[in-house]
Formats: sequence, C-alpha cells, structure tokens
Amino acid sequence: MKANTVTETYTEYRSEAHPDIMTTKAALAPVIEFIDANPLVVEIVNGEQSAAFGVGSCEYIGWAQNSTAPAAVIEKVRTLMNLTDRYCQGYRLGTIWNFKGQFTFEHYRDEGFTGGFFQQHDKNYPRLCTSMDYTPVTLPEVVKAFADWCDGSAFITERITIDGADVPTELWKAV
Repeated sequence: MKANTVTETYTEYRSEAHPDIMTTKAALAPVIEFIDANPLVVEIVNGEQSAAFGVGSCEYIGWAQNSTAPAAVIEKVRTLMNLTDRYCQGYRLGTIWNFKGQFTFEHYRDEGFTGGFFQQHDKNYPRLCTSMDYTPVTLPEVVKAFADWCDGSAFITERITIDGADVPTELWKAV
C-alpha cells in the first residue's frame, strides 16, 4: 500500500451579511452576492410570514422546503432571486411566478404583509392554485394577477378562494 497526502485548494464564497451561509460552488456565488445586497431575503425564506416563499413553501425543491440549513437557504434564495425582475429569464418573465417573486421581494416589509393559498374553482371542482403574498392594500392587485393567470386555463372561474374563504367577486371578475 502507498499512502499519499493530497492538498486541495478551493475558493469559498461566504456572505458578509450572514457569515454562516457559504458555498464553494462558483455557480452559486451570484446567490451569495444577492444575499449580501439584499440581506432581508434570508428572513423571507427562513420565516413564516411569506406563504409563497417562507419555510414550507412548495416553490422549493423538497429537501430545502422546511430547512433553514445554509445549503437550503442558498437553494431557496436562488429560487426567489431567479423570480425577481432583475434576474428573471426566459419563460418566467411576465408570468405569475415572476409576479409572485417580485411582489414578495418588494412588499415584504409593508404593513399587513401576509400570504395565503389562492385557488380557482370552476362549476364543479377546485382547479388552479398557488400560494401568494399580499397586504390589505395590495389584495385587489394580487387577486387580479391570480384571476388573470386563471383566465389562461381551460376552466371557467366561478369563484376564487384564499385559504378556503371566498374572495368577493368584484375583486376579480370584470363587470
């Protein structure tokens, strides 16, 4: 047997705002830069205030959904970062997913910020659904964005609910 000593050198990308968050993967360095430029994003993905992007959000890959471990934070921030206007590319730009990401990022500190499970119902069944964030002031805008997304489906919207409660028709249906 021959024993060898191997010395490895690697570059570490560590957040200055959140020193526990680091990676050695160069492809994830922009995520670390995003965290440092927007330290609030870690609070968004690790908190429970955002239904769309907080802990447990189905927007994230399974292993990261309920975790606040540094690798999970990087994965969740990467997801949210890729939905914000500056980084959003390809098919996501101008979609409900881009709207959700940008909205949460811009309004997280607004008074009354919360979120819920939005669901479209046709005459017989619940259909399209997603978690979205809103404030009392922005609720009409968010409901309209959801309703517009639903209008692109094959189902005729009879009602919209948030966390099972009916949304007033005048908030989403054109007169």
